[in-house]
Amino acid sequence: MLDIIQFDNSLKETLVSNSLLPLDSNSLWRCFEITFKYNENEKHTKGLLLRRKIDESVPKNKRGLYVFVDPITEEALYVGEGWIRDRLHRHIKKLYLLEEKNSREFFKSIQGDVRIYWTECVGYYRRIAIEGALQCVLKPRYRRNDD
Repeated sequence: MLDIIQFDNSLKETLVSNSLLPLDSNSLWRCFEITFKYNENEKHTKGLLLRRKIDESVPKNKRGLYVFVDPITEEALYVGEGWIRDRLHRHIKKLYLLEEKNSREFFKSIQGDVRIYWTECVGYYRRIAIEGALQCVLKPRYRRNDD
């Protein structure tokens, strides 16, 4: 049987040695902070001002990985992959959607200041592999079922 603790430690060593651990000072990740919060005045634009802040921080057409982090506790909140700017825009829009889904409820629950780390990564399977490694090592608050 797989020794999960040893495996996760090995994943962490691999992430650190390849500068892929976002909270590590030698990492390849960029970061910015936003106040990720529902604003009644932006209800009709679904967070346009927040989305513009993202546009200032993340160039168009960048595929890669991103991590939401609490800037005070440095707890990883969420790990994702894909077209970075588009995915971040969709997470902001979730603040304004009424129907309940697990991920929407999660994003509504973390309102406040967040630090977003992001890095480019080409290749779907590389992104998925690194995302999985980050899930194992960072243990973000929001995780899909890990059974």
